[in-house]
Amino acid sequence: MRRAGVTTFYRASLCIAVFEKPGIENRLLARLMGLSGENITTAMRYLAKYNLIRKDTVTTPDNKRINKYYPTPYLKDTLANLDYDLKNHYHEQTK
Repeated sequence: MRRAGVTTFYRASLCIAVFEKPGIENRLLARLMGLSGENITTAMRYLAKYNLIRKDTVTTPDNKRINKYYPTPYLKDTLANLDYDLKNHYHEQTK
């Protein structure tokens, strides 16, 4: 994950949340993490800079803007590689 620019557990948690629930909204992420929407927006901007997530802004019928986040193929590959590395490391340790 560090090679992908994810240097904190907090950012890794956000990546996993977006990977597990594509299209997750900013307010739900804020509630899950126990933070403000502004903190989530800042962290997600950082992750987008490293091509890990994609943000879509949707306007509701009552003219409210909602940010939704989706995993990029790069994030999917990064997490798949992490899963592979963990499984191989586990097998090496149990031999």
